[in-house]
Amino acid sequence: MIYAVTNRDPLFLKEAYTHPDIQLINHEGFVPPGQRYITWDGQWRLWKMLPERVPIPQGRFRTLNTAIFYSMR
Repeated sequence: MIYAVTNRDPLFLKEAYTHPDIQLINHEGFVPPGQRYITWDGQWRLWKMLPERVPIPQGRFRTLNTAIFYSMR
């Protein structure tokens, strides 16, 4: 499962809502420890939540599909 933190930006909504592998969550507090998740702030960003509940950046990407690809590696 790929988690994405919900954003109200129309570009985010257009891409993330139509993708079948994305599970939308309200904020990063819902991400299980050790899992990767995606956020949007003008670029797609991939994060990993450590067991200590500290998010670690994993990269920035131009497309959602690229972020999903790297989240599954």
